[in-house]
Amino acid sequence: MTEGSADVKLAQFSAETNPIERVKTLSLLLTRVADGLEVGEIKPQDIAFKKVVSDVFKSEPVKAGEPKPQDWDLKTVISKTWEKANIYLLSVGEQDLNEGFKLAFKLTTLPEAEDRQKRINEWLRGMGMYILSQKEYQPLLLAHFSSDRRFGKLHRWIMGAMVRNISDIKTEADAMVHPEGYSTLQAIDLGLSLKNIHQQDCQTLYQLAAAEKPKRAESIEFYLKTFPELDFLKGRLA
Repeated sequence: MTEGSADVKLAQFSAETNPIERVKTLSLLLTRVADGLEVGEIKPQDIAFKKVVSDVFKSEPVKAGEPKPQDWDLKTVISKTWEKANIYLLSVGEQDLNEGFKLAFKLTTLPEAEDRQKRINEWLRGMGMYILSQKEYQPLLLAHFSSDRRFGKLHRWIMGAMVRNISDIKTEADAMVHPEGYSTLQAIDLGLSLKNIHQQDCQTLYQLAAAEKPKRAESIEFYLKTFPELDFLKGRLA
């Protein structure tokens, strides 16, 4: 599967599955939800949608009395998908931070695309910046910026994500159809995490993030209120 391929298959994954394939699968699920919301097609009782969810979350433990994955409503699908993506992304670097950094770099700098693949790439971009915002990756980020030419590829993608206009995203449905809202806030959070790293590229990103944060107050409030699974953003954005 290539970075720009739109043919991302929804396959059941295991602990041995390539991490980027697992995250791509989750990203495609979010995109499927977004596609359905946009045209008003996805409903909890939709047979095709049930199959997608049950395939991806087949091994998800369910407590007594709770609905099975195929019976989840859209809100639960969104929450569970984000949660699982976060778990997979952070587990990538538990034993080898270098591999985690490579994955984060690859996700954050995915190429521009069209239509559905654009959404998939944008979900993945936000997830990549989520990895880079973790304090364990700061030394690797510093090393990369110090060895790369000034304002290199990674720097440009993060900066570009910070300055997008997301003020029109005001509902849960809007947020699902336009994942750039999430990735923009994730980029700002990443920039704010670099406050105490005194390297030119890091400080440029921090200063831009600090300038952008107050402009996004309404969007930040909306996302944190609508998606409880984004509580981890409260530390620097709230």
